[in-house]
Amino acid sequence: MNAGGSYYQKVANAYAGATVIVDLDGKIVAVNNAANEKFAFNLGDDFCASFMDPQAALLGLQESAAPNANHLFQIKLAGQETLAIFGTGVVPEPSQSFRGKPSVLLRLETQSALSARFTSSPTDGLEDLNQRLRFEIERRLKLEMENATLEEKVKRDPKTSLLTRGGMDKALRAHVQETPDVPLIMIYLDLNGFKTINDNLGHDAGDLAIAEVGRILKENLRQDDIAARLGGDEFAVVLKGAQNRAQIQQFVLRLHDLICEPFDYTDPLTKQVHLIDLSFSAGVAKYPSDTKDVGLLTVFADRAMYSAKARGVPSENFTNIRPLRPQ
Repeated sequence: MNAGGSYYQKVANAYAGATVIVDLDGKIVAVNNAANEKFAFNLGDDFCASFMDPQAALLGLQESAAPNANHLFQIKLAGQETLAIFGTGVVPEPSQSFRGKPSVLLRLETQSALSARFTSSPTDGLEDLNQRLRFEIERRLKLEMENATLEEKVKRDPKTSLLTRGGMDKALRAHVQETPDVPLIMIYLDLNGFKTINDNLGHDAGDLAIAEVGRILKENLRQDDIAARLGGDEFAVVLKGAQNRAQIQQFVLRLHDLICEPFDYTDPLTKQVHLIDLSFSAGVAKYPSDTKDVGLLTVFADRAMYSAKARGVPSENFTNIRPLRPQ
């Protein structure tokens, strides 16, 4: 079945209908539950080998490789009926591990199911059944792709492309449902003195600082970890898997060194170059040791962060401030 955590798997899971993502050699790199249950496709399978004409299947997916290609082809499964396949290129995740590895998203539907639907409800102006099938596949699957894209945009912060608070909450709930035994460590970051940057240099400088923090977080997380902008100058990082105190502290200090590295901002009007210095306070909370309710993880980490800020230390573990724990 599906792996659940990878970038491509999350894309495939965004679709309700049977969906697989394959590389240009035909290997399945993501498959949603509908495709597994309906057509028995599995992660790592050779997609093309399932068809009567594997070469035709490979050609069809390669012709679908361009982003927004919206390529439609029909091909017969080995020993089964014909599938109508709607393919489009998937933009690789903007991380080093996915660079240079284009893949194709394929939406699958049996031709007989579409035929039955059209026989009972023909489309005006399209007399030939094959034309009507093609029209409906393109219309319906394009709409689903647009809806999935819109949903993804809602979950992303426009300035950083990190998850929003809502997108992070959804990812955390999905993690608990799929892998409840894998611990989570949330690190809540609050930039120090950010208002001063906006007041002294303007909001363009503030936006640049926010984008810079987002870039650093994205470039320094593992593939399955989570980064989000919670609003304003507050961010969260969620590390998946067991981490001891020393490992967490080392990670926070590495982020601190990267984010505190000064960078230049050029005023667009005066052309004067200003040096922007950032720092942050951080709070750490763990699931399930601090809370078994993943919905409270942000609250716990937030309280630890404010404890660190009040004490003037870089970071605080929620375990150290247990008296503040919500009832």
